[in-house]
Amino acid sequence: MKKYLWFLFCIASLSFMSCNEDEVFPGSPNNPVKPNPPGPNNPAVPDTTKPVIQISSPNSNADLMVIDRLKVYANISDNTGLESVRLFLVDPDGTRKEMEGLAHLRSLNKAVNTIVQFYMHLPTIAEVGTYTIVIQAEDTKQNIAKDSIRFNVYAPDFAKPEFAEVFFRNSFISALADWEENFLTPNSFSSGFYYVMDRDNDNNILKAEWEKFVLDFNLKNRDWTTWDTDGDGSLSAAEFKNGLSNSRLFHELDTNKNDLISAEELAEGLFSRWDNNRDGKLTRSEYHQRLSTYFYF
Repeated sequence: MKKYLWFLFCIASLSFMSCNEDEVFPGSPNNPVKPNPPGPNNPAVPDTTKPVIQISSPNSNADLMVIDRLKVYANISDNTGLESVRLFLVDPDGTRKEMEGLAHLRSLNKAVNTIVQFYMHLPTIAEVGTYTIVIQAEDTKQNIAKDSIRFNVYAPDFAKPEFAEVFFRNSFISALADWEENFLTPNSFSSGFYYVMDRDNDNNILKAEWEKFVLDFNLKNRDWTTWDTDGDGSLSAAEFKNGLSNSRLFHELDTNKNDLISAEELAEGLFSRWDNNRDGKLTRSEYHQRLSTYFYF
């Protein structure tokens, strides 16, 4: 009898301890534990991922002439969104200056990707040596990334073929030519020079600006009164065009007499006028200031 009662007790105990197949417990495969949503007692994990900066131009340790147009190209991305991008130029002596004309990169409105692409010329007082471009990107979570690239600048003397090659490579004629043209007509020749000389956009060229121009291009007609025909002390576009036509500069540069000046003809003509000591070479003092005045764009 005791054995029978003990047997019944064991059966009841096992029945109590067994699990119902339909019963689901937290953490089981059918009911995984879910994290609590972000809140005061469970703050979200902060974003610490920095923006990614990829600089593809200039090439690392590239060699550039002091008159070369520098192309900067970079792709910048972020997982949450970019707040701003800033660019700096570090001189050979270590002086760091923020690049101008890039205000649109200071407020990117959470863009996850942006492309930086622009061209620039170094100032005429720039030293030769190694420069560094620094790009700094900040995202909306205040994560900041920086990347940099170095390039070398030198200022060689040019023989005529070398000057023609660098003049053509930098498309300097585009400063004067009509849109997407690689030649000058009499009209674009005159209007182009007038535009680049009228730096303050007041539609007048002052006598001091004209004096520099006639010296830089070794013009024969240096009588101010024959240019300033109304005697008001400045040149209008019509007066400048008439005076330039009378100077015969276009005719002299147009060596094949087709009434057009090509980039090659312009480069050869400038070389002849800028080689002050007639040694067959242009030094930096002979070409840099003049190129920056009339052909940087």
